[in-house]
Amino acid sequence: MTRNRPSANAVILRRSDDLPEEDAYTVWLAAAGAPPVGDPERKLPHLARRLEEAFDASRDTWLRLARDMGAEPTGELSHAAAAGAFGSDFGLMLAWSRLVATAEPGLLAICDDPWLFRHLAALPNVRAGNAPPLFAAAMKLRLRGF
Repeated sequence: MTRNRPSANAVILRRSDDLPEEDAYTVWLAAAGAPPVGDPERKLPHLARRLEEAFDASRDTWLRLARDMGAEPTGELSHAAAAGAFGSDFGLMLAWSRLVATAEPGLLAICDDPWLFRHLAALPNVRAGNAPPLFAAAMKLRLRGF
């Protein structure tokens, strides 16, 4: 069976509950804990390796930003300025960004994280659907502080 190649010259970014028709993309990935809802045969191969390579390739960008953030008056409070690779949301955001920014057109990126989704949607080669709502995620984090 021959699959139609997507006509748009872009990566498609969607939430897991708002997927496009199957002929709109060639391969898919689930970012930042999104459920794998696509056809397993069309999952982007070697995603873990690709994400790790993107993470490593983001090192210079991260270190430059960490120096800039660390120079600010409250820089000592920043986890991003520490550039610690263990459990870093910032490092993962840079890696997902690099992975999506350098992806071939026809990739479907599934992302339910409201902040990462908005960041990826701002990339020039991305055609995004509706972003996940921020209110519930932000409220959950605020309540966790209590």
